[in-house]
Amino acid sequence: MQKKNQSVTKKNLAIILLLISSLIFSIGCEKKEEIKEVVEEETTKIPVETVAVKQGNFNKALVLSGVTKAKDEVSVIPKTMGMEKIIELHIKEGDKVSAGQTIAVLDHRSTDVQMNSAQIAYEDAQKNYERNKVLFESGALPQINLEQSETALRNAENNLNAQNLNFDNSIVTTPISGTVTQLIAKKGGMASGQTPIAVVTDLSTIEVKTNINEMQINKVKLGHKVRMYIPALGGKPLTGTIVTINPLIDEKAKAYPVTIHISNTDGKIKSGMYTEIELITDSISKGIIIPAQAIITRENESKVFVVRDNKAVAVKVELGLSNGDETIITKGLKVGEQVITYGNEDVVNGDEVVVTKRGDK
Repeated sequence: MQKKNQSVTKKNLAIILLLISSLIFSIGCEKKEEIKEVVEEETTKIPVETVAVKQGNFNKALVLSGVTKAKDEVSVIPKTMGMEKIIELHIKEGDKVSAGQTIAVLDHRSTDVQMNSAQIAYEDAQKNYERNKVLFESGALPQINLEQSETALRNAENNLNAQNLNFDNSIVTTPISGTVTQLIAKKGGMASGQTPIAVVTDLSTIEVKTNINEMQINKVKLGHKVRMYIPALGGKPLTGTIVTINPLIDEKAKAYPVTIHISNTDGKIKSGMYTEIELITDSISKGIIIPAQAIITRENESKVFVVRDNKAVAVKVELGLSNGDETIITKGLKVGEQVITYGNEDVVNGDEVVVTKRGDK
């Protein structure tokens, strides 16, 4: 009897173990199905990236280019009438010079002789005139003789002034302050009024010329500030000022020449450097702004997708100014809404989405 009971117990235990195993297997299958359903649900959502609609100042700029050039550059040419020898040369290339500074002296020995003679002639003519004036006033000399001595005095004075000018012209000075960028003459060489001795360049102010098309020319004014970048100097932003706007179009360029000046007190900007110019033509304050890539335009209708309740919602928008990177929205969006910038070409209205990257700026 005891053996029979043990057999029944073992049988019951086996049945219980079988039931437990079946239950565990059933629960495991249910969990797998639930996980599978969750994964499938997640994989049906389209991944997107978004950026928040913002409000701020918006500028549209015209990007131009030009080449730097010194605002002032002169060739220093002697004012002498003939050929004279250079007896002194006080400069070399790279020297800084000031306006009025002597850079060279020409041989003035013949001028000295003529100037001395002119000085003596002038003094004699002056004495003669003063003597004749006394005689005329006393009635001892006719008026015509006084007039002749007066004319002689004027002629002698003019000749003396001319000789003084010739002497001054033998001293060659620079008319502007700047840097000697080219030394042409040599000490002991000959100089004349047709050959420069040196070139002096004022690099304290740099000039850049560019051209603006007819659609934009009326948006710029004299005195406007522009942002400029010179790649050779690391692209650091510089500020320039519009100083001239030519009202006549350049027929070759089909645009209007504009001149911009930049301060160069530290002398880092050299002539001939390529320059990029950023000229603001339109400006809006407190505009509704979104990235341009968020906009989809088809058949003359523009729309964006915004994320609402984890779904992509198509919103028709009206566009304002655009600078290529950002666009002003005049109607359709509110500040703070999340517009889809990546994945917007893959969704349709109502699609469920998952935001993989959210931008708040």
